[in-house]
Amino acid sequence: MNGGSLASRGPWQDVSWCVRVQSRSCDVSRGFSDFELYNMIRLGVHLGPGPGSSVWLRPRKFDYSDLRFSPPSVSVSLRDEQLSVAVRFPCAASRRCPPERCCPVSELIDPRTTVTVYNRRNRSEYQVTELLLQQQTKKDT
Repeated sequence: MNGGSLASRGPWQDVSWCVRVQSRSCDVSRGFSDFELYNMIRLGVHLGPGPGSSVWLRPRKFDYSDLRFSPPSVSVSLRDEQLSVAVRFPCAASRRCPPERCCPVSELIDPRTTVTVYNRRNRSEYQVTELLLQQQTKKDT
């Protein structure tokens, strides 16, 4: 990925919403269609008019831990005496996941998610459950 010109160059793909930004950060996550395929990023500085006026930083490899994902959705339901807490993680781009199917980000990384359920009438009473990798739902009574 690069942030310089508006045209694609070789294996690099431009992130149009991050071109000519004045802030010190820009979210490029929407530019990745497959996290396993694109694992390098390079940044450039456009110094003036003309095709040769961009200076590129050396490409940098990044890891999933460098990425930010949207928060999981959490739903709670009560049936008889059983409280059910469901946690669903956002979809992730992956070659292993066909476009018509959602592969949760938890299939790629360990999101280390903890669910805490409090007693509404007595906030000092609560249960804490840490979700394990690949686990989508945890039930407490």
